[in-house]
Amino acid sequence: MPCIDDKGRDNHIVLMHIEPSSHVHANQADEVYLRVGDKSKRLGFNDCLQLTYDKGERFFEDKPVSGAELDDLDIDLVREYIRKIGYQKDAMAYLTENKGFVKKKEGKMQISTAAILLFGKDPQNFFPRAHIRFIRYEGTDIQIKMFDDRIVVESPRKLSGLVRADDIRSTHFSRNPKIAEFLKAYSYVKGYGEGVDRMCRE
Repeated sequence: MPCIDDKGRDNHIVLMHIEPSSHVHANQADEVYLRVGDKSKRLGFNDCLQLTYDKGERFFEDKPVSGAELDDLDIDLVREYIRKIGYQKDAMAYLTENKGFVKKKEGKMQISTAAILLFGKDPQNFFPRAHIRFIRYEGTDIQIKMFDDRIVVESPRKLSGLVRADDIRSTHFSRNPKIAEFLKAYSYVKGYGEGVDRMCRE
């Protein structure tokens, strides 16, 4: 792209557009970085592992379960399943020869997450949150839910004024300005129009 440099001379800038990769790449020091805004964030082991899951290079269900042993699997349930799908060998052959349910590494059996969740005698021993919670609420309340990795605000109303989902960090509008002023005076809020952007940053 042609430009004028800081000395007033004709010059140019090379503009490169790089498509997102479907793989996780590491540098020579085996460090992985993720672009966040205009900065590169170095990822720790767990974040790097999560990125490989997100890109489909690795699957959570294949991860070995620490402390799990063959005795934690319900072999009768495996037998019932292989009868259902018409598998001709025995249950142990199915677990060790198919889908990577059970692998042998350094002389020890490794039980996968999928094996525990599908055939475990008591999966909650290893995954206490492996369940779905269904809750019905009366009315249309606003709800705020805090998880380990995110905060979810659910509201039946539309966004206020000129605020849109794609510019919510930069466009500010108070639906109830009198209440907002009261909350600011009592320091329940730090300042007008900075909450959403601050939450996104932090």
